[in-house]
Amino acid sequence: MRFAFFILVLLYVVFAHDTGLSDNAGLMTEGGLSKTAESFLLKTEWTDFKTKFSKTYSGEEEEQTRYEIFVSNVEKAARWNMEDGTDVFGITQFSDMTDDEMRYYYLNYRPAGEKKNIPVHTTKSSTPTNWDWRDQSGVVTAVKNQV
Repeated sequence: MRFAFFILVLLYVVFAHDTGLSDNAGLMTEGGLSKTAESFLLKTEWTDFKTKFSKTYSGEEEEQTRYEIFVSNVEKAARWNMEDGTDVFGITQFSDMTDDEMRYYYLNYRPAGEKKNIPVHTTKSSTPTNWDWRDQSGVVTAVKNQV
């Protein structure tokens, strides 16, 4: 619900900016939402995001970087919501990640230069009819913690 309100405010800001509207309460300027009001809304969403998804960061520098990515992603979601009325974009557990991080960690994306060395069996001899892994040195360990 809060995110819906946030999106409505962002849509109002874009509309107000495009039409040149302003208000007397200090929330709006000639260019849209005042920086103070915008910052307050984004900080509130950021705090809610970290709480909801149990986000913690290694330090102030990483948190600031993640916050900047979060702001960029929220703005992108607001733009997409205005462009296409059928889809709904919002804040998810991935909102503090860059597009490259999403591709790398969740879409199995690997840059062109990063290839795994997968051994290929090239021998033309036939496979053995019987194979026991226990006979191979260091391959199988003893049974552990089975009570």
